[in-house]
Amino acid sequence: MNDDLESGQNTYVAENCPPLYVSQPLLPDLNLFSNSVKKIWESKQVTNNGPLSLELENRLATLLNTPTAMLFNNGTIGLLTALKLFDLPAGSEVITTPMTFAATAHSIAWNNLRPVFADISEHDLTIDPEAVAAAITPQTSAILAVHVYGCICDHEALKHLADSHGLKLIYDAAHAFGAKWNNQSVATLGDATVFSFHATKLYNTLEGGLLTTPFAEDREKIYLLRNFGIKNEEEVVSIGLNGKMNEVQAAIGILNLDLLETEKTQRALLRESYRRMLSGLKGVSIQDVAPHVTQSEQYYLIRINQDEFGRHRDDIKAELERHNIFCRKYFFPLCTDYDVYRHLRIITKKHKPYAETAKNQVLCLPFHSGVKDNHLDIIADVFHKTTTRRFSARKPEYLDSYNKSIPCEYIVGSENLGEFFYKKEHDVLIREIHNGVKVIEQILNCSDTDLNSRDFLLQKFLDYGIPLMDSDIFSQFSPSMNKGGFGAIQFPTEFIDMLRRLIPLGICTAAEIGSFRGGSSYFMAAVLQRARKDFTLTIIDPVNNMIGFDAFKSKLNIDNKIPSTSENFEGQVFDFVFIDGAHDFNSVMRDFENVGKFSKKAVAFHDIHGHEFDNEDGGTVKAWGTIKERLRLSSEVCEYAHSVERSLGIGLIIHS
Repeated sequence: MNDDLESGQNTYVAENCPPLYVSQPLLPDLNLFSNSVKKIWESKQVTNNGPLSLELENRLATLLNTPTAMLFNNGTIGLLTALKLFDLPAGSEVITTPMTFAATAHSIAWNNLRPVFADISEHDLTIDPEAVAAAITPQTSAILAVHVYGCICDHEALKHLADSHGLKLIYDAAHAFGAKWNNQSVATLGDATVFSFHATKLYNTLEGGLLTTPFAEDREKIYLLRNFGIKNEEEVVSIGLNGKMNEVQAAIGILNLDLLETEKTQRALLRESYRRMLSGLKGVSIQDVAPHVTQSEQYYLIRINQDEFGRHRDDIKAELERHNIFCRKYFFPLCTDYDVYRHLRIITKKHKPYAETAKNQVLCLPFHSGVKDNHLDIIADVFHKTTTRRFSARKPEYLDSYNKSIPCEYIVGSENLGEFFYKKEHDVLIREIHNGVKVIEQILNCSDTDLNSRDFLLQKFLDYGIPLMDSDIFSQFSPSMNKGGFGAIQFPTEFIDMLRRLIPLGICTAAEIGSFRGGSSYFMAAVLQRARKDFTLTIIDPVNNMIGFDAFKSKLNIDNKIPSTSENFEGQVFDFVFIDGAHDFNSVMRDFENVGKFSKKAVAFHDIHGHEFDNEDGGTVKAWGTIKERLRLSSEVCEYAHSVERSLGIGLIIHS
């Protein structure tokens, strides 16, 4: 129990909850690690480019889609080497951010270069290109930008500046392992990128680092810099240092690769929980994930504006610590607050550097699979100053707006469709999402024969699961119902038959209007992406209730345009449009007129037999009848309605 815990206050929580820290090391099964260590002992090769370190390098190069990936004993040595790689003139200036870990600035100074600090963007706290432009002088030789908190820097703007002024562009990606920018691995952005594999990072080798470049020819020079400049037993051709990773570190890294996706999935779900918990709190800014970025899931950052929220960041941090929950003020202090850099100013285009404001607001919350529902309850109580709310990964809105007279189950065909199982354990939904990702991978890797097999796709759909519903319509599929709430709200055979009809059309671009939680979206995207690798799906919906989006985006070419409506895409052409938004007649017709009628190959409608919407000007039934009649002479019209009650149903129109 903490010394500053007042006597008799919150003693139950503090004494019964072990400490929860901002990070938790991802560690492999001890027996598996012991087996790896035994093999190292038997080989007698414990370092100097052993077989495990070479295997890990090759696997990381493949995973990150980069021609050059060289392991280091830690990320700082990787940064030192990256700067040395380009033979930057001694005493020249390297522009970087003040909002970063000390190693970023230190690596510049250790290379006999001068760090120059440029201000940060208010949007995502990455380095501000306008400030970088203002900081460039004739003495500038490079830009060392940081993908801080997993947010990706404005690469296009920085690359333009670097190319225009003949500068090297290096990225510190300590927070961004596995992240992507416009579906491109961050490992290939710029001239070089450095990752940290410290134990605090999602993917770790206990201590370690990785230097990547988009150029295969860099491998030899990096090898020499990492190994004392030794070319062979008799030649030392350059000055280098000892940056090699040992075999024990590499063994940890290989085993942790198998745990990476599961941990990322759980963190993506936790990110969603925090978002729902904190959205709408005046003065609390949550970290947004840009639509073109695949998050690394390294940290969960918030900013607290004391004037608007009413309490200071430090007060929240101290109160959580009284509950044994430990956050971090990353990054306070700034590098320019350190004694060794205090004489250097932050160059900015603003009246005052925004970094000076942000440093007093930033707070990183615990972000790993060790965070459970009881922790979320405590954190919610601290932020909302109440003990009556409960936030879990399946709760889309605050409990105080939850009508407890509604059963905790799905009520089909009513305004309460999709009520979450807020009393279920957090881990149930995590397992369902992890299973869903596995099914998606199986579809993406299936054979052509399987792709064209109705039985195969139907079995994958049932493996994927349907959210548990209070409806006899789905009773025959009850073994495939997910109690945690994840899955595709579709009648299985209807959905599969529609997809099988779309496969031979070679759909390249698709839009889905209305994507409740994303379960159907992910499955459809997997099938059509397997049929055509360059397939992309744009998801359009005014409400963001997507579950596990980042976990599935790492596998699929999907673009979340939420919040949006069909009006935002009026006249835009897609090969295929799936209309499953609001089910009143006018909304369906509006979505068709805005986007659906411009489809090049096909347009589909869900709930064409959804008579529960008849009281809304005829609903989907009337809309489908109207559109079908309009197009039946010029297009192929298909209907899939397999339930005995003739509810639900999918209508598909294929253009001739």
